[in-house]
Amino acid sequence: MKYTVRKHFILLFVLSFFILLFFTPSISADNVLKVGVLKDDAPLSSVYSNNQAHGANVAVAAQLAKDLDQKAKIVPCKNKKQQLKQLRNGKIDVALGSFSSPTANYKLSTPIFYVENILFRRADGTKKSVQKLADHKVGMLKNGTQSSLLKELQFKRKRYSSISAMVTALQNKKIKAAILTGPEYTSYLQKHPEYTQAKDHTDQQQTQQVLKRIKDSQITAQEVSVATYHSKKLAQKINKDLKKMAQDGRLNKISLKYFGKDITQQ
Repeated sequence: MKYTVRKHFILLFVLSFFILLFFTPSISADNVLKVGVLKDDAPLSSVYSNNQAHGANVAVAAQLAKDLDQKAKIVPCKNKKQQLKQLRNGKIDVALGSFSSPTANYKLSTPIFYVENILFRRADGTKKSVQKLADHKVGMLKNGTQSSLLKELQFKRKRYSSISAMVTALQNKKIKAAILTGPEYTSYLQKHPEYTQAKDHTDQQQTQQVLKRIKDSQITAQEVSVATYHSKKLAQKINKDLKKMAQDGRLNKISLKYFGKDITQQ
């Protein structure tokens, strides 16, 4: 009799353990919104040496989580491919960035920001318009999202791992022009003022290497959005909250802080 009671007690204890393990709601899981951003995409997102993320997308993520009564957990990703993979595998709930033509399983929110693209050439470049660049090689970064745009403009796309490598390709005439986002272009020129203006205007080498912007209405801006995967309910909540943030001025405030101007509208 004692053996039977003891056996039943142990069985009851084991069953109770598994019920608690599998059916008790996880407070930390329910109250955390895991957000994937890029490690090196300033001013949208980047990380300090301590791996602490900051930037416009991080600020948007914090506001979205707040509206959802959750806490934002920022997950830095090295590139967009890793972002979408983590989203697909459920390691993050949403991803913020510029995404070109994701599959049907991914849902993109209404655009948050419109980040301009800048097409540029060297001062000694002969192709000075979008029309003249058709069927010629144009450089872009490997993690860039301008591929569809360049294809639409009938450019031959050439990918590079860094801006420096792309500028070197321009110098060696391997490409006729290159494209970057506005923040990428501005940041690079700040670090390399020799490409902005020649110190000695009588030095032909210095004047030829100066970078010139090619302006055209066809060079459209990149749309920064929130991506979800197989989560229609969450996607609807995100869109509702983004609309609220646009109406109450929070998106505008974030835009002014990180970009110095309003880029919430095209």
